[in-house]
Amino acid sequence: MSKVSVKGQTTIPSVVRETLGLHPGDLLQYTLENGKVVLRKFSMEDVLYLKSMELHLTEWSGDEDDDLV
Repeated sequence: MSKVSVKGQTTIPSVVRETLGLHPGDLLQYTLENGKVVLRKFSMEDVLYLKSMELHLTEWSGDEDDDLV
C-alpha cells in the first residue's frame, strides 16, 4: 500500500520495482482494465517503435485538416 501525495505522486513498493526490473528514469505505462490499473514497464522496443511511428506519420502533426472538424 502507498499514499498519494498532494502532487499525485506515490512510491512504487520495492517488490513491484524488483519484479518489473524498474530503475530511475524508466518509463511506465498505465492501463485501466475493469476498474483496475495495470502497470507495465515500457520497454526500449516500445520507445523505438513510437519514435519511428512519429517520424513516419508527420502528416498527423500538420494543421491542414483542422477545418474539416
